[in-house]
Amino acid sequence: MPEDVNADPLSSAWASKAKIMVVDDHEEYLTTISQVLEWWGYEVLPLSLGKQALDLVQAESPDLIMLDYMMPEMDGAETLRRIRRQSAGASIPVIMLTASDVAAVHELVRGLGAVAVLSKADSMESLSHAIRVALDREPGGRGGFETG
Repeated sequence: MPEDVNADPLSSAWASKAKIMVVDDHEEYLTTISQVLEWWGYEVLPLSLGKQALDLVQAESPDLIMLDYMMPEMDGAETLRRIRRQSAGASIPVIMLTASDVAAVHELVRGLGAVAVLSKADSMESLSHAIRVALDREPGGRGGFETG
């Protein structure tokens, strides 16, 4: 597990209630990030393909989706486009994760409604902050922020 896994565990009132769908084709990263999120008190739905996310958004109603930008078959941007077309996915906050240039990815997914773009190399503290901000919402609405 990453060294700073305890950076901010259970700091959000949503932690014990929020369901986070994590979509990443790299099994090791998916396992690690899922374990960290569970440690922090979130319910985690780990998936390895964008198509799986599309199939499960309606049934699972996640509070937040974390999408890998670079995936086979359907990348994160296309997955996000298709999630936004579903009534169930239209307002779910999405954090895009990338191993590539954050600025370039941000420019692409900004218009698609991602609330944040994070590098996979970012600290657990940065991830925790992004999750808290994405889940910190007014009654009837979802909060969010932009990076970059």
